[in-house]
Amino acid sequence: MYVFVTGEGWTVHLDQLVNLKPFASDPSFQRQFMQVKANNKMKLAQYLEQTTGVSINPASMFDIQVKKMIPYTDHFVLRNI
Repeated sequence: MYVFVTGEGWTVHLDQLVNLKPFASDPSFQRQFMQVKANNKMKLAQYLEQTTGVSINPASMFDIQVKKMIPYTDHFVLRNI
């Protein structure tokens, strides 16, 4: 869906998301967007349950932060625990 509207580079060039603005008031686009979001939340909930054993309601609000740790940072963190 996003690829159709913004192109393939949006994942590394977030400024391309501005291309979604003309679709913001389109009810059909909104339904598709919400369906994609719900499907992805379901996939994440299933993955978390399979990998951690923790069951999460996909209708919950998710707040996920990802931090890339470089090898030097890993070494620093482990040495200073």
